[in-house]
Amino acid sequence: MEKYGDVLKRLRKKSKLKVRDVIYELNNMGIVLSPSALYNYENNTRAVGADVLLALCQIYKCTNILGAFSDMPVDYSVPTDQEWELIEKYRALDSRGKSAVIDTLNREFDYIERK
Repeated sequence: MEKYGDVLKRLRKKSKLKVRDVIYELNNMGIVLSPSALYNYENNTRAVGADVLLALCQIYKCTNILGAFSDMPVDYSVPTDQEWELIEKYRALDSRGKSAVIDTLNREFDYIERK
């Protein structure tokens, strides 16, 4: 199992954020943190508090915290990061776009059920 610091570093890099970017975002959320503290979290030399961990997950757009930080089985009733991205894109559509997505999903679902 990956250590939590390694997961945090991987999530930050996946988000293409530099440490200074993360510190800036945390400050905007009312969390004052030094760059060395973030490095200590990522290097597993300091334990991260729940409030900071949740804020980091929000910044990194990690919606499946349990799946990211543990070996516990993932509850697939909770959307994956990719599914959340699709949901966010759907929400940004106007009514015509939403209707087109619904029509496509219904056609594809009907196709699968007929097989």
